Amino acid sequence: MFQVGDLIRQKSNGTLWIVFKVEECETAPKGYTVTVRYANWMHYGRGGSRIDYPDYYTLIQRAGRRHFG
Repeated sequence: MFQVGDLIRQKSNGTLWIVFKVEECETAPKGYTVTVRYANWMHYGRGGSRIDYPDYYTLIQRAGRRHFG
């Protein structure tokens, strides 16, 4: 199950997203949906978020595992 802050890649086109919210959903294939935000949302013109099924994404990195600097 994805967690808030996870970096994920969209399987269809390779776009990177950050998990913004996780919600239970009985009708979803895995029992939950994710709200994702475009990974480059701070760059002008690249904002956006969507609610989607996690089946369309692959985990790249867990939220607590990122290194900065």
